[in-house]
Amino acid sequence: EKLPGEIVGSDVTLTGSVIGEKMGPYCCVVYYEPAPASYDVPTLNDQFSGPYFDFSDEKAAVVWPWEITFNKEDGSFSVPVNFATVPAAGSYYAQIFLKSDPDSIPYEEKEEGLEVPGPKAVCATSIILSVINKKADASADDLALSSLHVESGTIEERQAMSMAVVGSGKPDPEPISDVEA
Repeated sequence: EKLPGEIVGSDVTLTGSVIGEKMGPYCCVVYYEPAPASYDVPTLNDQFSGPYFDFSDEKAAVVWPWEITFNKEDGSFSVPVNFATVPAAGSYYAQIFLKSDPDSIPYEEKEEGLEVPGPKAVCATSIILSVINKKADASADDLALSSLHVESGTIEERQAMSMAVVGSGKPDPEPISDVEA
């Protein structure tokens, strides 16, 4: 599906579809990283030596399975991301996780003690959203949420680029396999 364009406010809806009948959307976790700041060379050398992690562990939002709308017939889904407040300027990394056996995912009612993303959940896609402070004295209404815009390449290449950016600072997930005897 088309990535969100510019959105003002504290809500964004991500839509898409899964391929095949064996997987269903399980959750969405959104991480926040503050807008980049300007640093002088000595500060860069002091504070940023060693490995670089692409984004923080600060969760800005979590969408649980019972908040996701999923049509098992055609695989389409809708993930409403609702931030508690208007998002601050910076980058937001929305990761949509899938799990096998959609019939076992609690879409209809809240399930206590559920872990997200949880074991056997697979990060299927990542979307980078940016909140841009358009003016120095911007109010909440002046903040806009927009997706990372990549001009060149096929849809698959742009998606791969987005996933590579988000996943490069994380260890590889469990392999995806479905072995039948």
